[in-house]
Amino acid sequence: MTQAVLPEQASSTDVGDRGPLTVVGIGASAGGLKALQLFFQSVRADSGMAYVVIMHLDPERESRIAALLQDRTSVPVTQVTGTTTVEPDHIYIIPPGHDLTIQDATLRLQERGDGLQHSPIDLFFRTLAEACGPDAVGVVLSGTGSDGASGTRHIKECGGITVAQSPDEAEYDGMPESAIATGQIDLVLPSARVPAELLRLRRMPSPLEVDSPPGDTQAQLAQIFAVLRGKTGHDFSLYKPSTILRRLERRLRFNGAATLEDYLPMLRASETEARALVRDLLISVSSFFRDPEAFSALAEAIPALFAGKGPDDAVRVWVVGCATGEEAYSIAILLNEHAATLEHPPQIQIFATDIDEKGYARGRAAIYPASAVAEIPPERLRRYFTQEAGGYRIKKPLREGVLFAVHNVLHDPPFSRLDLISCRNLLIYLQPAAQEQAIATFHYALRSQGLLFLGSAESAGESGRFVPVARASRIYRRNATPHRVLPRLSAADPPPQPDGRPADAVAMSRPHPFAYGPVHLRMLEHYAQASLVVDERLEVVHLSGRAGGYLHLAEGEPSHALMDLAPPELRMELRTALYQAFAKGLPTTRHLRLDGGAPLCLRVNPPVGDERAGKFALVLFEEEALLETEPAAEGEALEDPPHPRAVARLEEELRRIEEQLESTIAARDRTVEELQSANQELLSVNEEQKAAAEELETSREEIQSINEELTTINQEHQSSIEELKRTNADLQNLIESTEIGTIFLDRAMRIRRFTPSAATLFNFVATDQGRPLAHITHRLDYADLVADAQSVLTSQERIEREVSSDAGEWYILRINPYRYAEGEIDGAVLTFFDNTARRRVQEELREAKIAAESANLLKGSFLATMSHEFRTPLTAMLGYSELLDLDGPLTTPQVEKIERIKVCGWHLASMIDEILTFAKLDEGCETVRYEKVDARMIAREAKVLVEPSAEAKD
Repeated sequence: MTQAVLPEQASSTDVGDRGPLTVVGIGASAGGLKALQLFFQSVRADSGMAYVVIMHLDPERESRIAALLQDRTSVPVTQVTGTTTVEPDHIYIIPPGHDLTIQDATLRLQERGDGLQHSPIDLFFRTLAEACGPDAVGVVLSGTGSDGASGTRHIKECGGITVAQSPDEAEYDGMPESAIATGQIDLVLPSARVPAELLRLRRMPSPLEVDSPPGDTQAQLAQIFAVLRGKTGHDFSLYKPSTILRRLERRLRFNGAATLEDYLPMLRASETEARALVRDLLISVSSFFRDPEAFSALAEAIPALFAGKGPDDAVRVWVVGCATGEEAYSIAILLNEHAATLEHPPQIQIFATDIDEKGYARGRAAIYPASAVAEIPPERLRRYFTQEAGGYRIKKPLREGVLFAVHNVLHDPPFSRLDLISCRNLLIYLQPAAQEQAIATFHYALRSQGLLFLGSAESAGESGRFVPVARASRIYRRNATPHRVLPRLSAADPPPQPDGRPADAVAMSRPHPFAYGPVHLRMLEHYAQASLVVDERLEVVHLSGRAGGYLHLAEGEPSHALMDLAPPELRMELRTALYQAFAKGLPTTRHLRLDGGAPLCLRVNPPVGDERAGKFALVLFEEEALLETEPAAEGEALEDPPHPRAVARLEEELRRIEEQLESTIAARDRTVEELQSANQELLSVNEEQKAAAEELETSREEIQSINEELTTINQEHQSSIEELKRTNADLQNLIESTEIGTIFLDRAMRIRRFTPSAATLFNFVATDQGRPLAHITHRLDYADLVADAQSVLTSQERIEREVSSDAGEWYILRINPYRYAEGEIDGAVLTFFDNTARRRVQEELREAKIAAESANLLKGSFLATMSHEFRTPLTAMLGYSELLDLDGPLTTPQVEKIERIKVCGWHLASMIDEILTFAKLDEGCETVRYEKVDARMIAREAKVLVEPSAEAKD
């Protein structure tokens, strides 16, 4: 990961259309809303990028994320409701209860799965990488768990950009930390700074010509390879230049370098940048059963690997470029599933190798997030995985069968006697010469009829070393062609030419004048004695035309081994002579006679070295008859023939020496066989020790995991204890501060706890806790206290009583059952509420009521008397008003005044009747009746009453 240093904010004029649409996938969970708001507050309306937000939402509730984000940005925010075409400068939100994928710049909804491994962020990131490639951006914000970590690997593999929110800023750092732990994160930034950095990277012009790099670029690449070899020990000189340049282009963008010349000083000065570049070049991306059709074809081919093998044998597999181990464990699952069908299966041994130590270390830990196993069938998941806090771990029996190691297939010696080699998606990154080297290495390492499993875009070539078994699935079988491992390639080899061929091949392909050297060599082979050339493994690499007369082919598979081709009578002499030649550098001459043939002179000349091809020795076959017929040189005298007895003695001694030599050779062969057997045993012991070391490492990790779990549990217990302490302190303070007397009893009516207020009624002392309540004296006039408390345990219903004390105080006593959280009754709770004041108020109210009732009776009597006293004079007044018109006619004003006197009199009489009615109501002698009245009539009567007073005031 790189902690980016951001430049100043780009001007709007710099933002334009740069070709393919950049789609930014943003994953968030708990605490993600705040991070999203900060993110989109910084997004410019003309950024030219599309944003897709994937969150963990409750499927049962409507989401308001779109509305909440729209308040913080001017970019249109839309919740996806169906198939939607992605447009630049738009924000798309996943709806609840669905997963979201992208294909051909189109968002597609699918129903949310019911499985436990629900990882919507990983799902979208994976499809985003497939759809957009280098134009994909994955951003992981606040959240718990590890969703998104696996998806960032796919985006990184396709050349996209991966970003994680700074864990220090994230409200929940689980998701950002998990993503960072993969080693595939390019930028770690606060959420508000991410948009500006993405915009800078998007508008930065391409600094490199990837497809056709100029000559100076090749020289600069060589310098970069040298720096990486020195700082990390990794050699990338055999990788395809286009692959290297695409990865380098990313690093130049992140560092703001315009050219490789600008980038080289940064690389030389920073160990961090060197490791970041290596991580970009080593894309450790894998998944379980990647390309299911290919693995189905492999499962069909696996039974052939077990054919003819028993419990003492082993099926040996080499997974090259194992990354984080998913492919190795996938093959292990297939092998174990077939082994389970056999009565006596062989052992299974898998070697998983990679040059990325961080990647295979994760494979050795064998724990994967839920998203990584989401596509594995539930039955297979239960059989081979166990669920843990951090995800899913491969079970121990399967884990022990896979050995992880650092290994470079191009430079390190290969494993041998293998039944299956899986090398998927590695060869596509290598130059043709390196591909040929790897294929030759695989041919050497495999047994006869062994299988080679390649990636969908890879091939075993046309060298004839392998024949296809399932061409569509890239499964090949080793051909019986004798193997010859090519020399190891490294940076010391001549650099390849732009067309991919080595320098010497290019030189040979150039036209040149006629050469006489080959003619000379052909003439020598024709006229000289028979000869052949062997390498250090004593394999024939070239022979002259007449040398075949001294060799023969045995039945079975053809071989280049000289010891297999030579006649039995020549093997011992050839072996001895070649040993002298290769081990001591001495020429050797042997005179011997073939069965039924002429005498033969066998000459072996010392080897001539070749730095690239190795050492080779020359073997000459010269017939003695030719030498005997040659005349002696001039001036030489012929020697006298040896004495026959001396010849016989020498021949007998020679036979004895030959017998001793044959015995010695046989003993040596037995010793070699014993040493080979011991070596195999040592290899087995070494492998067992490796397995034991792996088991110890796993056990250590398991113990560490258990220790971490125990630490977590201990912290939880400490937290619970602190909470209990606080709760107990709160309860104690409540008990001491409340004025309600409370007594807690157990089922045996023993005292558990009491409040200070209860001590005013009961003669408690501090040591009374645990004593029966019946043993404690009290000041209440309540003999059935203990009996009622016991009855509550049976009835489980509250009892409420009003009791008095010997001091005349009154209390409301409530006896409730004491219940646990589960509802179980385990005692009783007695509460005493002081009711003395309320009791006194009730007494005062009762006395006031009696006084009021007495006053009311007096009021009725008064009203009756008053009504009678008023009615007598009023009746006289009304009578005299009727008699006034008998004395003679009255004037009109007099008549009106008399009428007013009558109206007022009758009104006063009505009021007296109403007062009397109220008195009767108090005595219960009258009832109330409701009836309608004319409001206008009431108003006219009121006018008549007040009109004289009004006129008088005028």
